Amino acid sequence: VKADNGLVEQEKETARLWGEVSADTGETLIRSEEMVYSGDDRTLLMTGDVLMQSDHFNCTTPSLLYYMETQAFELDQGVIANFFLAPSEEETQGEEDNESE
Repeated sequence: VKADNGLVEQEKETARLWGEVSADTGETLIRSEEMVYSGDDRTLLMTGDVLMQSDHFNCTTPSLLYYMETQAFELDQGVIANFFLAPSEEETQGEEDNESE
């Protein structure tokens, strides 16, 4: 997790980050204006023009709740998503056949 500004309260196991915030889960990059970490339930609540992107999709949402233990996401209303589907083997084979002709 990276951010321009932050406040960590170790006794409460909480953190608040703001400015340009980004979290990298390994496969997915999430950017937002603010993030609140809760150690009690190991969640990241990201708000403010949230952008989530990976090799397979990207989406925007007003807020996103990320559960670190299960790596599940809960998105708010107003989600706009784009999915990038890989071509099937049949489609790929058809393209190769057309190129060889």
